[in-house]
Amino acid sequence: MSTILSPAPKLQFFTEGGIPLAGGKLYSYAAGTTTPLATYTTSSGLQNNTNPVILDSRGEAAVWLGSAYYKMTLTDSNDVEIWTVDNISSQEALNALAAFEALLAGSTGSTLVGFTQTGPGTTRTVQSKLSDSYSVADFGFSTSASAAANAAAFVNAWNVSRQLTIPAGTYNVTGLPNFAILGARIYGIGRVVLNITGAGPGLIVDAGPTPGVVVQDIVVDNLTINCIGAATIGVFIRGITHSQFNRLRPINFSAYAMLCEFMVSNSFYDFCHSGNEPGIVTPSVIGVGLGIRGTGEKCADCTWINPVIEGTSGTGLVLDQADSNTFVGGTVEGCATLTGYGGILVGASSFNNTFINMFLEANGIGGDATTFHVKCTGLRTTFVNLFADSGLGYATPHSPLVWVNGGNSTAFFGGSIQDLKIEAGVKNTVTNSLAYSLNVGGTITDAGTNTRHIQLYNVNSGTTLPDSYVTKSTWTPTVAGLAVVGTPTYVGTFERIGDFVSFTIRVTSTTSTAATAGTTTFSAPTSTVVAGTCVAASNVNALGFGTGLVNSNVIYVPSWAASADVIITGQYFAA
Repeated sequence: MSTILSPAPKLQFFTEGGIPLAGGKLYSYAAGTTTPLATYTTSSGLQNNTNPVILDSRGEAAVWLGSAYYKMTLTDSNDVEIWTVDNISSQEALNALAAFEALLAGSTGSTLVGFTQTGPGTTRTVQSKLSDSYSVADFGFSTSASAAANAAAFVNAWNVSRQLTIPAGTYNVTGLPNFAILGARIYGIGRVVLNITGAGPGLIVDAGPTPGVVVQDIVVDNLTINCIGAATIGVFIRGITHSQFNRLRPINFSAYAMLCEFMVSNSFYDFCHSGNEPGIVTPSVIGVGLGIRGTGEKCADCTWINPVIEGTSGTGLVLDQADSNTFVGGTVEGCATLTGYGGILVGASSFNNTFINMFLEANGIGGDATTFHVKCTGLRTTFVNLFADSGLGYATPHSPLVWVNGGNSTAFFGGSIQDLKIEAGVKNTVTNSLAYSLNVGGTITDAGTNTRHIQLYNVNSGTTLPDSYVTKSTWTPTVAGLAVVGTPTYVGTFERIGDFVSFTIRVTSTTSTAATAGTTTFSAPTSTVVAGTCVAASNVNALGFGTGLVNSNVIYVPSWAASADVIITGQYFAA
């Protein structure tokens, strides 16, 4: 039997004076008659109430109705009628409830329900509250929909709002809109995998090729972009400034996991392209590439926190046209299964980039001199506490090489590496508190100019090399054009601090020597000389003999008359 609870859990009646109608009587009849019709004690409809129902001391009674129409009469305890109501129907209540439920479930139902936030606030409708954010699922984006249907649903959502969420799940989608719109916000909630079936790129944030055109203030967060189609680039960013790209994980894109062409002051948190990613089949040749859009439009002033780049077939991180970027933490490992590639490549047109606390492991090919952990040809690159393993201890040996190949003013502060190679023509490399030779056979190969090693520590031997930044030594000068009587001796001492060299030459003779300005020369203590000056004095005659010139890699001394002992002092800049 179909029943429905009356409007209150129990019916309650009162006297005219507002006092509970204790002992009152409720008679029930078939509608339009005086034929008694049962009501029930519970919703089961198995136990009839008495007829009349006698109200308790609070004027209450449990009254459940059947599906028929009723007439009811209420009296006091003395059977004095208070009222009679005919044609009472439980089905009408059911119909009304069903209609109300349908209204709430309809397209305007959320406009009928109010919402007030805890604390002082304005009451508004649930429709207004839920419109604070939009989910692509609201537009039909679904884990069960086709790639084409999902692409259309995403476009519909994007056309309504530039702030979208994507629920957790794995979705096939032909392609995504270009998110290069001021203020755009795209958030994945939970693990979101977007299987790109089209030609790509997978995720596009592109202000276009026109020089000077930029879009800023964009946030894209927490998306795994997976190629199952023909796309070759996972994430493509161009002309974007002052934006955030967080927790992006592109996989199975054959050329680039991420390619950036001109961007300024963006931040990247927890970027990941990993050969350990579930579902990866095709490693990218390049993990992250930073390049140029137009003349002078480089990737600049961006910050990367904890980037993870693993398992590329080519180079993990390529700074082709990139200035003043900072990379903090993270790892580049297992990259470069192809000859000529490696872990990190800093190109010749990249300046002032900094790498802090990065971990490099198992990059390159053991025995292949063209592969590397790091290859730096850019200017003023700084590595702070870099760890680059020895390449040994793996089933297949890897490259141990940190390679400065044309990049002037490269600096290493702290860190641990196996091999450091500085090519000829490289100038002003600095190592400070760098540990090398993590395993047997680590080397420092330095053909550069004016390299400065400070507290360079050989891990394998446990020895610290002498500082090359401050050099103190002696040399025996070669003399030309000096008038000699007897058998003189020549002893030179010098101190080099960076490019600055100060020197002293002591000439001691059994009889005398005499010099002629512009003719008499002594060889310099270094192989290259820029310019400098010197003076000469005698320990017999306290007066100086004048100044000479340091040039052309020799020391031109001033003139002095025959003297037994002469001291020459001076200074110059070495190239």
